[in-house]
Amino acid sequence: MSPNAEKPIACPCCRTWRRIMGDSVLEIREHCNSDKVAEGEKHPLCPGSGQLVVTDIDVCRSQARQNRLMRDAMP
Repeated sequence: MSPNAEKPIACPCCRTWRRIMGDSVLEIREHCNSDKVAEGEKHPLCPGSGQLVVTDIDVCRSQARQNRLMRDAMP
């Protein structure tokens, strides 16, 4: 995955998809509890903001699964 590729994850606190920031140290991007932004109103940060993300995957197994899913999706 290129360093500039978007890396999403579901925030464990608010259960919404959020971007992961960083290349070697990954953390959930800072975000509010609510996506609704009202003019002049400040929203509290979600407690999931800034949480560290640890990836523990077998890259070869993950790539094989991705390839199989792509093959199955082809007509």
